Amino acid sequence: MRNIVFCFLIAGLIMSCTSTSGGTSRDTSDNAAVKNDTSENQNNAHLWAAPLKLIEVYINGTDAQYRRSAVIESNGFFTVQFTASAVVGKGAPNSYSGPCTINKDGVISIMPMRSTLMASFIEPENLKEHEFYIYVQNTYKRAIVNNRMELYSKTEDGRDVRLVFEP
Repeated sequence: MRNIVFCFLIAGLIMSCTSTSGGTSRDTSDNAAVKNDTSENQNNAHLWAAPLKLIEVYINGTDAQYRRSAVIESNGFFTVQFTASAVVGKGAPNSYSGPCTINKDGVISIMPMRSTLMASFIEPENLKEHEFYIYVQNTYKRAIVNNRMELYSKTEDGRDVRLVFEP
């Protein structure tokens, strides 16, 4: 029995170390590469300097009623940051990261993401962490609109999603 408990402790330690190793460091040299992908992005360099906060969600063009003001700001829920080769950010409350590629037209391909495994005691209404991860994972394009970054994605059942972020 003692050996079984010890094995579970070791396995838990290994899982926590591997799930938290990605996404915590930010290499500003990667950010410079993303800034240079189009001239429009050069004019909006501040959008790549720090994590961006999710402020609105639209599904099939309809407002999903997610409001940043309703989220507890001190927790920094629902953020995204792109580097030249990765997407990193925070859900509610877990951190996530994953490799990605972005071409000069804003087309994005995000590979499978990983996240920490903390229990969520407070989850914002109208957007669950799992849904947010699906939307980020399924992102296929980004654009700068009115000094905000918009990510275009799909739900699990194929509906269009537009996520709006600002600094």
